[in-house]
Amino acid sequence: MSDTQTPSATDEMVALDRAEQALKTGHFAAARKLLSQPLPPSTPELAERRKALWNRMSPDKMIPILLGICLLLFIAIVASTAH
Repeated sequence: MSDTQTPSATDEMVALDRAEQALKTGHFAAARKLLSQPLPPSTPELAERRKALWNRMSPDKMIPILLGICLLLFIAIVASTAH
C-alpha cells in the first residue's frame, strides 16, 4: 500500500475490482450488490470508476424510444388488418 492510499481507498479498489470482474462474467446482481455498498469515494479516480461501472449496468437510453416505436407499429398493423 502506498502512502497516498488509505485503507478505505484500498477497500473501495478491491470492491470495484470485484464488481468489474462480476460484470465481465455476467453476474450482474453481484456487481450491483458490490457497487451499492456505502463506501465513500476516497479519490476522484475511484468515484469516476464507480460511476463508469454503474453506467455499464444501466439500460441504454434508446430502449424506451425503440419500444414506443415498436408499439406504435404494432398498433398500426393491428388497426390496418382488423375487419
